[in-house]
Amino acid sequence: MGDIMIGKLLKVSKNDLSGNVDDRIAAVYAAFKHNKYMNRYVIFSYVGEYANNKLYVGSVHLKENSLVVFEVRPEELEYINKFVTDLLSNTLNPSEYEVLDISKMEKVEIVSVTEEEFNGLNQLDAMTIKREAVVVQTEEPKKKKPVGLYILLVFFILLLIGITYLYLNPDILKVE
Repeated sequence: MGDIMIGKLLKVSKNDLSGNVDDRIAAVYAAFKHNKYMNRYVIFSYVGEYANNKLYVGSVHLKENSLVVFEVRPEELEYINKFVTDLLSNTLNPSEYEVLDISKMEKVEIVSVTEEEFNGLNQLDAMTIKREAVVVQTEEPKKKKPVGLYILLVFFILLLIGITYLYLNPDILKVE
């Protein structure tokens, strides 16, 4: 895997009937498919809550620009935990797991999720999520000139000149 980043920060969209708003950001470390059973899973936690040592795992469905997460059965946790261990030790077996591309995803919709105790969230974050470098802009961007206003100004000047000319020469409009 090396320097390939497979995770992403996504906005959370919680699907509950009570209408509660969840404005947290999820650090999605990876979405993957277990090749033997053809199930898709996701591992994530919430940004700023790493001290809680909670890793959230779920079965995932890819829908347009979002990940929809569902709770997993206890017997599936074995495959997910093995994936996390292999990911941290950088020994992912491509014949066993296929890492899914989540680069175009914009949000994560959580229907239900399974919660696990996990102490390596900072390490997972550093290995999987690419941080954007902040570029300081030194020169001012070029300001766009208002071409439409210049055209309007020229039109009104020509109109004013025409009205002034007709005012000073009223005999041009007289019909005999």
